[in-house]
Amino acid sequence: RTVETCHIRRDGRKIFKEMKSVYLNIEGSEYVCGFGRDITRKKEAEDALRAKTEELDRYFMSSLDLLCMASTDGYFIRLNPEWEKTLGYSLSELEGRSFIDFVHPEDVASTLETTALLKDQKQVLNFVNRYRRKDGSYRFIEWRSYPEGRNIWAAARDVTERREIEEHLRASEEKLRSIFRVAPAGIGLVLNRVIMEANDKLCEMTGYTKEELLGQNARMLYPNDTDYEIVGAEKYHQISKHGTGTVETRWQHQDGS
Repeated sequence: RTVETCHIRRDGRKIFKEMKSVYLNIEGSEYVCGFGRDITRKKEAEDALRAKTEELDRYFMSSLDLLCMASTDGYFIRLNPEWEKTLGYSLSELEGRSFIDFVHPEDVASTLETTALLKDQKQVLNFVNRYRRKDGSYRFIEWRSYPEGRNIWAAARDVTERREIEEHLRASEEKLRSIFRVAPAGIGLVLNRVIMEANDKLCEMTGYTKEELLGQNARMLYPNDTDYEIVGAEKYHQISKHGTGTVETRWQHQDGS
């Protein structure tokens, strides 16, 4: 039989040997014949691999990201515990299942297209689809996926809150744009005294078109440098001190009035 043994060299270093013993009976005398080979390097490589595997396992299990190993056929192979927190399913309910089973019906086609890219050994970055939670709600998941043969390694994040914030921001911006367009008062946006935006009422008040105003120095609206500098100094002083400022000024219409 074959056994592995550990020996101490004369210099004190440990070495590992693989020993195989054979029983012999020669002319009535019994012998044990042993054959050995040095497997120290093999054992050191195995120990290094085991340590690296344990290190990767610790990272996999403790990561705040959603880590995933899946097959290019579309099945979860291994997931880290963050999936339980995000989707509400236990790992045993997810691993071994087709991930399409959890994808929002409207996202199935794009998910299959993305899986086909990974099957062709192409990386997929920043892909977003929706996954069903155990309670029936859906979460937006953003993926970074890397294929390796028949396996897919992926890191993902729940971006639902970010998407909701972006949606609310878009709605707020659209509302502000609507107010900006239809407000009965002239509204403009000035950056470093350059006119960046102007609504229709402001164009009506000044006689200039939007194209004539945008990108121009606000000085063009004042009859002289004195009005421009005095009003500007007073206004910016109020704004810097109180966050808002109100001043009366003279503007010169495009027709000279």
